[in-house]
Amino acid sequence: MVPFLRMESTADLSLERWTKLPDHFWGVVGKAKEGAVPLAFYRANGADIPKSPDALRSEERDNALMVRQNYGFGRVLFVGLESTWRWRFKTGDQYHHRFWGQVIRWAATDKPLITGDENIRFGTREPVYRQDQEVEFVARLGEKLKKPTSESLMGARAIRLPTKDGEKEQVIGLIPLRPNEFRPRELSGSARDLPPGEYVMELVLPDLADELAAKAGPAGDPTKMRAKFKVLPPDSAEMVELSPNWPLMEEIAAKSGGQVYTPETADELIEKLESRSVTRETREVNRLWQSWWTLILFLVLITTEWGMRKWVGLP
Repeated sequence: MVPFLRMESTADLSLERWTKLPDHFWGVVGKAKEGAVPLAFYRANGADIPKSPDALRSEERDNALMVRQNYGFGRVLFVGLESTWRWRFKTGDQYHHRFWGQVIRWAATDKPLITGDENIRFGTREPVYRQDQEVEFVARLGEKLKKPTSESLMGARAIRLPTKDGEKEQVIGLIPLRPNEFRPRELSGSARDLPPGEYVMELVLPDLADELAAKAGPAGDPTKMRAKFKVLPPDSAEMVELSPNWPLMEEIAAKSGGQVYTPETADELIEKLESRSVTRETREVNRLWQSWWTLILFLVLITTEWGMRKWVGLP
């Protein structure tokens, strides 16, 4: 099951949830084009289930209700239903919003390949990798180019750029690119454990060289272009191994007069905190001339003295 169709935390629960969603009264079905992947299809009530895998795949493609496909340099999803709002019955927005939210995220997370022209785009899935990660090289062919086959000679050259003056570029390797079974115009390949440094990716497409040269636009031959990416040193052991070091924590606790608690024994810590009482004595010094009462008494006396003087006629 593709991720954006998952309605629950696990695949089994998701399949069960799909069977419980309200039915639809009508939908638009059709035959999936070559390169498209059927995600849901229609089968009439009482129809026999095909016994052979080929017959089942043929039924899915001929009665496709929900289909995804890479077209050009983007993604396309066809949903032959206009009544997905029915999924809100007795559940509110939970499954209706979850489905469309996941579809939007699926469409938006398609990494753009900025190097190339209208006929071909290429680059790596991510701009930065760690040395121990797998670097994925991708090229997407436009609709005007002939469709590659599994026998086509196509690859990506990984070139490490110089880090010091006087050094030369170093060709690390030639990575074969193969078409995806469901996305025949998308070529991909991978390499692992590349040395840290700045890299560029170049295309090596002998089977498409003449066609690309003939269709080259103002930007020139795309096989002469370069897509940049970077490989960083691997993470330290501390960042890779994230599990707690219990012996070390117990040693530190013993030397500092403390105690180690785990999530399972957290209740003991709460009980100790609740049962412990601490008495604290504090001393606060209030100077007489800084008291509000002193100021009030002073104002009262001054006012009384002034009033008496005025009463007896004194200035």
